[in-house]
Amino acid sequence: MTALLPADDALSRRRSLTLPALRGLLFILFQSGFAFNRIMLDACKAYGFEPDVAARSSQIDFIVELAAAGMGVGFLPRMIAQERKHPSVKCVPLLEARTDWHIAMIWRRGAYLRAWLDLVGDAHSRPQRAE
Repeated sequence: MTALLPADDALSRRRSLTLPALRGLLFILFQSGFAFNRIMLDACKAYGFEPDVAARSSQIDFIVELAAAGMGVGFLPRMIAQERKHPSVKCVPLLEARTDWHIAMIWRRGAYLRAWLDLVGDAHSRPQRAE
């Protein structure tokens, strides 16, 4: 996961962050129905705090814009954050095993998914740049 901070924020100069370092900041989260939202809330709870939520959205670009405007710290999976770069936002890796997001795919035997699997494989095999 990646924390999205305004580029001029002192925390944005760190190489990585943990959730306790973000305690007390306003959080920008996905809508409550998103699995990622529950993962973030559960991880904060494990550290003994409930984040103050400035905003929730289902729109990734809106989350990025809110972080750019200094409304709080946003969170996105690293692959998505790398695709949504913003000149006023610094993406800092969040080093939290509790925020790992596991996705599984299932499909009916014999169904044609080769193109999808090739696409996912290509995206996953691209070199990851440190932010």
